[in-house]
Amino acid sequence: MPSPSARPEPVSSEAELRLWRCPDCAAAVLDSGAGLRCSGCRIEFGVDRERRIYRLVSVKQSELVAKIDAAWTRHWEKSNSVFHSITALIRRYLTAPLVRGGLKDLIQGSGKTFLEAGAGTSETSVLVDLSRHASISMDISEAVLRRSVNPQVKLQGDLFNLPLKDGSVDVIFNIGVHEHYSDAQNAVILKGFLRVLKTGGRVVLFWPWYWAPLMILGRTINVVMSLLLWREYELYPNQHWELRRFAHGDRLMTQAGFTHVRHYLSVVDLCSMMVLEYEKRV
Repeated sequence: MPSPSARPEPVSSEAELRLWRCPDCAAAVLDSGAGLRCSGCRIEFGVDRERRIYRLVSVKQSELVAKIDAAWTRHWEKSNSVFHSITALIRRYLTAPLVRGGLKDLIQGSGKTFLEAGAGTSETSVLVDLSRHASISMDISEAVLRRSVNPQVKLQGDLFNLPLKDGSVDVIFNIGVHEHYSDAQNAVILKGFLRVLKTGGRVVLFWPWYWAPLMILGRTINVVMSLLLWREYELYPNQHWELRRFAHGDRLMTQAGFTHVRHYLSVVDLCSMMVLEYEKRV
């Protein structure tokens, strides 16, 4: 992990503003002094300058997105439970080393823009030294962004309607996100990733593998707790689309317009995540 002294100076607000676009009309977003304002439809968006959280969620937010926001806010509000303590250890000591290895080649050099799309607290990316790059942690839940360990920029945004300009990002990655969405929903999300990536940019998805020991344990806990409580119990909201086969993920990625670079399982995290790396060629 980078030492505290190695933490980057914040990227300038001007640089950040060059990234944002209005989620309602796709026009540029400007700093009005009091907050953020769309240059097209003139809608006002909020910003927490102290925590560097930009709130760029559509005022026309769909029922689905509102439901997702509420579910994940409830999930993260229970962060003092024994379960959350255990999963925090898993994130730090199993998943974080996997993420560091998966992004190792992409963090070479400097001046890139990294987007963690569906970031949660960003604990699983804490071992990735992005001090030479711009780093954006995006999540739909402002509650979790307030707990983010990313020292740079936090963006409250919608995976289905990314508030970022076309071709503005070099690398998109996330950990344990796409298993919460159906194929049809993921198709929309991945098309958005393609839009905001620069040509030659990479997307790296750490997608839970259905047959991994930790995933089997999680499903077993869900069944047992549902029987004991006499109601549906889920460790994580709506986690129903874990990858069973690489071909499934490859089909989704190629249909979205990406070109395969590599994929693999790693014993570093007990084969819990299938790592999918793809490139935007055109």
